[in-house]
Amino acid sequence: MAREREKRATLKPLHKIAKTLLPKLGISQQNLLFYASLANFYTVHDLRNLKTDQTHLYLLYYAWQRYRHMLEEESSAGAQKLFVAEQVRRHQETPQAGRLLLLYVDDQVADVTPFGDVRKRAFKIMSRDTLQITGQRMSVKPMSKLALHWQAIDGLTGCICRHCHFQKTTAPINET
Repeated sequence: MAREREKRATLKPLHKIAKTLLPKLGISQQNLLFYASLANFYTVHDLRNLKTDQTHLYLLYYAWQRYRHMLEEESSAGAQKLFVAEQVRRHQETPQAGRLLLLYVDDQVADVTPFGDVRKRAFKIMSRDTLQITGQRMSVKPMSKLALHWQAIDGLTGCICRHCHFQKTTAPINET
């Protein structure tokens, strides 16, 4: 993870240059991706044998594309963390919720027992606030992994928009 942060820090100034320069070139999104892939296609020796400006341009495209990819991976990692945290929370609440449900079938609790007494026993198992939150969470369908993924992306929208702003100014792929 530290290595990825280091790579990201290295690519950030190049990405900033790319954000400024690439929209001025008026190249379609598809061609941007193609030129970025050429940095992977050519060997270091091949890149050195190309025209210097051409090599720099290919590497700039690559830096732009790689930085975007790193942001996408970051958002996916955030979504995965949210999903795991939600699953852990639900798993931790399950035994307590089970004990609360057992109060309804407990033979030691007489039918004539005042509900206030049963509530007191329930609040010993789980606090009032936690019980209310757990009940609400259990009453709704859990968020899917995809929904959590988009929630994480929504949280990073500001960061992604700042770093990928120029995409809005480039020509669309199918411009006819």
